[in-house]
Amino acid sequence: MTDGYRHDALDFVEGLLVAGRPEDPAARERLTAWWRERAGVRPPGPAARLGHRIRTALGRV
Repeated sequence: MTDGYRHDALDFVEGLLVAGRPEDPAARERLTAWWRERAGVRPPGPAARLGHRIRTALGRV
């Protein structure tokens, strides 16, 4: 791990997903969503994070 926390975390998660892990479908979907949110040009801003927290609280991720 040499490219900074964000890049290293993205690489680690990408490796897990490519390998078909985690085996739990719900955990894999959450991890995929996390990776997609952060794999863009820049991480989501405060409004996007607030929206995610609201969706999570309401049970809709």
